Amino acid sequence: MMKKILLFITMLFAMVPVLVNAVELPEKTNHEKVTIYIFRGHGCGHCHEALEYFYNNKDTYGDYFDVVTYEVWKNSENSEFMKTVANSFGDSVNGVPYIVIGASYTNTNGFGASNAEEIVTAALEAYADEEYHDVVKELAKENDKIESKDLEESCREEGIIAGKYDAVIIITILIVVLGGGFLLIKLARN
Repeated sequence: MMKKILLFITMLFAMVPVLVNAVELPEKTNHEKVTIYIFRGHGCGHCHEALEYFYNNKDTYGDYFDVVTYEVWKNSENSEFMKTVANSFGDSVNGVPYIVIGASYTNTNGFGASNAEEIVTAALEAYADEEYHDVVKELAKENDKIESKDLEESCREEGIIAGKYDAVIIITILIVVLGGGFLLIKLARN
């Protein structure tokens, strides 16, 4: 009976997904950090997902890049700035998030699990590039009316708290595992 209980517990843990970071990190250098710019809308679900992703991974990537955001739905100056940036890249932007890195990467396709790795890879490649050129930073110098926020400010504004569900998930798993084990023992005794 004990073997059945151990098998049951093992099967439960096998069902818990383990996320493995597949992006290889470059060697840390004295190179300036790269900036990922996210043009976003307050309350936008995909923007929220992007902010949450970068916030939850800041310890992994914090030595390589920063995230700066421009809220464009409620700030007309930022909205015009997004258009200026998009025009400089030859992009047509119809929605947010619009993501820009350096002088060579833009993403007009929003944000999701399918392109998170692509964005991180582009930022890490820009970090390794000795010719890194920050187009948005240069364009921002020309406009003192725009308002940027760092990742932490944006996450606070969107109500994102890193790891707020981690404890609930762990406790739920423990309750299921322990409760299942006790239930099996009780059923075995009857």
